Amino acid sequence: MFVLPSVFSGAMDQPLNVGDILANYEQLPPATDTTNTILAVTAAMMLNPVYVRNPAGVSTDTYPTAQALVAAVKNFFNSAGVPPGLAFRWRLINLSANLITGAVTANTGATMVRGNILASTTKEFLIKITNGTPARTVATVTTTNTSAVLGGFTETDLKNLSVGMVVTNAVANLQGQTIIGINLAALQVTMSAAANATGTSSVDFSPTYTITGLSA
Repeated sequence: MFVLPSVFSGAMDQPLNVGDILANYEQLPPATDTTNTILAVTAAMMLNPVYVRNPAGVSTDTYPTAQALVAAVKNFFNSAGVPPGLAFRWRLINLSANLITGAVTANTGATMVRGNILASTTKEFLIKITNGTPARTVATVTTTNTSAVLGGFTETDLKNLSVGMVVTNAVANLQGQTIIGINLAALQVTMSAAANATGTSSVDFSPTYTITGLSA
């Protein structure tokens, strides 16, 4: 829904009105980054609202894992986790006469849409945390062939997992699957698809986020 923000002005709160200028404490862009061919964009870079690139040729920018981004945001807010749905905008200025291609690494909890930045343009991205629970590895997960239910968890394990987390390592057909249910009483987790092997394995559970370009 639409909401109208209010501000504290002098001794009272008042709504923003036509003609008001919202003053805040924006950061200046860092020095122009001239990294060529491949740039590993870090979570810290994305927490500065504006970033400036000027590679000498066509370059690919690879974006951070969900684990890294959620950890950075969590530390920034000094919180135990990040609320799902939290979103912020990030602007990238391409000073180069070359295309910058955006990419995320598969099975890292990151999803990208319209990540390319055309030559000599500015692009704004919407970054949205879709699951903000910090990453956790459980070494004793039991799988059953053709079953989506996993066992081998402790109560502490389950209290540090949440619905929507994704498996990032390759084990028993679980990679890329998400948690759709947690049964604390039975110490079990239900996944979005069934395992294809029976055994005990170490499983990496990750938060998730999306990065969406807001123009072509």
